[in-house]
Amino acid sequence: MGFNEIVTCFISGAILLLSFLFLTNPLKVNVKGDLYFGIFLLLWASFWLDGLIFPGEIPTYIYYPIRLLQFLCALTFYTSVVFYTNPGYKFGK
Repeated sequence: MGFNEIVTCFISGAILLLSFLFLTNPLKVNVKGDLYFGIFLLLWASFWLDGLIFPGEIPTYIYYPIRLLQFLCALTFYTSVVFYTNPGYKFGK
């Protein structure tokens, strides 16, 4: 395992830990914003893990759904920014 793989492990581990911290939301402040930001961080960690566990040994029935979920990364980040800037925001039709 080279230096790049070790650094990638630390970065992805830190992002996963931060996402679980936001998903549990221990302070219960801005619950919607923290929920969407935690989901965003979880999806963002999957991008970092691509280089470590997806070089070809993962079956396609697992690989493609993860890739499909990664498209939601930008949407969850936008939604978290909306709820952080305006916590009382309600989505309309």
